Amino acid sequence: MFKSFLFAILLGVVSIANAEETKAPTVYQELAESANVVLRAAIEKATTAGDFLEEQVPLVVKELIAWKIVGNLAFAFIMFLPSPFIFVSVRKHGLTERVTDWDNDLTTPGVLSLFNLIPVALGLVGLFEGLKWLVAPRAALIEYAASLVK
Repeated sequence: MFKSFLFAILLGVVSIANAEETKAPTVYQELAESANVVLRAAIEKATTAGDFLEEQVPLVVKELIAWKIVGNLAFAFIMFLPSPFIFVSVRKHGLTERVTDWDNDLTTPGVLSLFNLIPVALGLVGLFEGLKWLVAPRAALIEYAASLVK
């Protein structure tokens, strides 16, 4: 499309130069020749840029998919990391102890269980997002592109 646009401009410049050739042939011929040179160079650059993009797009898509998989699974791992420590702390203190024995401490079993629930939930979200990119990369890529367009 870009090539045809540049070609149409080139034809327009040449036709203008041919129509006005009777008035001042040297000025319009020089203008047409310089426009031809510029447009040929622009078409060559556009062609090479298009070839470069055609070569690089698959690599960029593969890198994006790998980045999304690794990023989401690393997020899931980081979110799951504190869970065993919180679980051990809750088991150590026991869930049956009375809250009044803890004296408004943030280590009460209920609060610790909530602190454990939040990272586990976020870790599951990251895990499933990473699995989505791993199992169905095309669908995930379409969703990602749609979110960029919004």
